Amino acid sequence: SGVPRRASHAIGLAPRPARVVGVLPVFTAAEMRALDARSISSLGIPGIRLMERAGTGAADVIARAFAPIRGKRVSILCGKGNNGGDGFVVARRLRAKGARVQTALIARRDDVGGDARTALLRWRGRVDEIGADADFDRLAGDLARAHVVVDALLGTGLTGPARGLMARAIELINAAGRPVVALDLPS
Repeated sequence: SGVPRRASHAIGLAPRPARVVGVLPVFTAAEMRALDARSISSLGIPGIRLMERAGTGAADVIARAFAPIRGKRVSILCGKGNNGGDGFVVARRLRAKGARVQTALIARRDDVGGDARTALLRWRGRVDEIGADADFDRLAGDLARAHVVVDALLGTGLTGPARGLMARAIELINAAGRPVVALDLPS
């Protein structure tokens, strides 16, 4: 059917690792980008505030869905865009709730800009930059030990299929067999 076989969860659904959960979008990617732009330009809401609210809300839902979250391993894979920024906010909020958070950036720190960079800088934990074969071997081990994986790789700015490092990271997520919570769009 073209749908990858992995445990995937829309925010707000209870984890069911044995099946893929379909998600009906409330807005298209283009509509969501337009809403974000309108919130920033017309309503004067800073982008980082939108990111903080989205990440905080997602962390709250994840903590409830995988309760008790305290002590659980959460592996968060972040891209270089705003979806990755959301992931770093989720990392901060879940660590504050007692989760054992690991973050991986599927990019170089220098490639992260804008609000996502601000969110990255606010995260005080370790960030594994993933870019070489040895990095992917370590990431596969981290994913295998995680209680839940947070997919913060690609968001509404995606055009076309994932390639290169992103495609490899998605393959590792799919192969890990762990529950996955996707922020924005399932990668």
